[in-house]
Amino acid sequence: MKVDGKTPLLRQASLTAAVSIAAVAVSAQTLAPQETGHDLVLDVSTGFYGYDNYEYIADPLGTTSLWGTDFVLSYSTETRTETFAFDAGIRFEYGDYAEQPDLTSQWINPFAIVDYTREGTNSLFHVNLSYRERENGIELVNDFLTSNDLIVDQGTRSNARIDVDLALGRDTPTFFEAGLYYDQQRYFDTTNPNLSDEDTFGVEAELGLAIARNASLIGTASYYVRDDLEDINDDEEHSSVGVGVQGDLAPDLLFRGVLNYNWDVRTYTDGDDRVEKLTQGPTLDLLFVKDRPNGAVSLALYGELDSNGTRTTMTLGRDFELPRGQLDFTAGATLLSDGSISPVGTVHWERDYRTRALVLDYSSSVETDYDGADFLRNSLSFSFQQELTSLDGLLLDMSIYSADDVEGGDSQERQASVNVSYYRDINRDLSLVMGYRYSYYDDADPNDTVNANEIFARIDKSFSLRP
Repeated sequence: MKVDGKTPLLRQASLTAAVSIAAVAVSAQTLAPQETGHDLVLDVSTGFYGYDNYEYIADPLGTTSLWGTDFVLSYSTETRTETFAFDAGIRFEYGDYAEQPDLTSQWINPFAIVDYTREGTNSLFHVNLSYRERENGIELVNDFLTSNDLIVDQGTRSNARIDVDLALGRDTPTFFEAGLYYDQQRYFDTTNPNLSDEDTFGVEAELGLAIARNASLIGTASYYVRDDLEDINDDEEHSSVGVGVQGDLAPDLLFRGVLNYNWDVRTYTDGDDRVEKLTQGPTLDLLFVKDRPNGAVSLALYGELDSNGTRTTMTLGRDFELPRGQLDFTAGATLLSDGSISPVGTVHWERDYRTRALVLDYSSSVETDYDGADFLRNSLSFSFQQELTSLDGLLLDMSIYSADDVEGGDSQERQASVNVSYYRDINRDLSLVMGYRYSYYDDADPNDTVNANEIFARIDKSFSLRP
């Protein structure tokens, strides 16, 4: 959202989403009963930023130096049965932009989030509405869903999303659970043709009927559709129904088994025509979980069906509750439709010490890309925090993400990032943060390799506006 008016559609979409979110915020706040606590906080972060590749391009034109200020307004309230939160923010930048010498300032990265939850004795209702704009730069975030999320390009993208969840009869043999989401993604000022606008919708439901004190007969249904509005990438529509049972085989052993039947329709471009490909068939999901004194052991088998056929994954997992942290891991393999096998797994490790903390996450899985190709997704992140004194400390964050064609094709993406920073608390609501960040991107084309360095020094201030 630039002040020179180059992206009016972006401002219009932002305004529309903001008005909708604000309306929900006012409505939810009006209905909230028996208020027990509320907070209104304004966070302001301002400082100097220096980039040698601000636009994340293969051949940067020079150094960008700017003063950036982030504003975040947060409101939350809580009762015995309800929680409500609203967050909104935006960033203002002023400086010299190497790739856009005529640009001196801009407002970027606006966002707004509304979250509402109501819980009963055995029920839950949750709704989350969000709107966010951000640069198409190297952002190693948790929403890495497909290899397209790794594409780095100029310009911005926006996401408007709604999530709704409902649960009745929780922790009982007779229950009902349902969830749906809608996501609208739009791109602005980009050059990569694979970054095309799309809408995504998904809904799933599960009904459980008691057949014994600790056992249920369950029925499941789900529907998912992704529509590429420019017909550059494939469209996909997937639906499934299933029936099964779940219950306790022993006081410390849980079993769940579901037999599904799936339909997958992929629409792709063949010459000047859009062609549909239908794939259908059964899949089986099995899960055993055994409680242990310090955690749990799990054995899982689950199948997935898409345009490439059926993909079956088996994993063995173990969760450990440690005195000063947590260790969870799974290890297994995925059998692809062509008979090949790929190892998969996850690791999550947390360790807390008196003056330092470590977090390690690793994930490896096989997914289907937007063009219908199977790819191996790997992600590794490490975070380390060390207190030097009671007032200051060091932070280290490292992340690596990759996507590779399992058939050995040229399609691959790489991202990596290292962030080192020093912080010092000046008082309870005021702190100094300075540091360095390195980012890397590669898509197997030497002409598209991106290297970016950033230095920053900023002041963070929190203003409590609670009445």
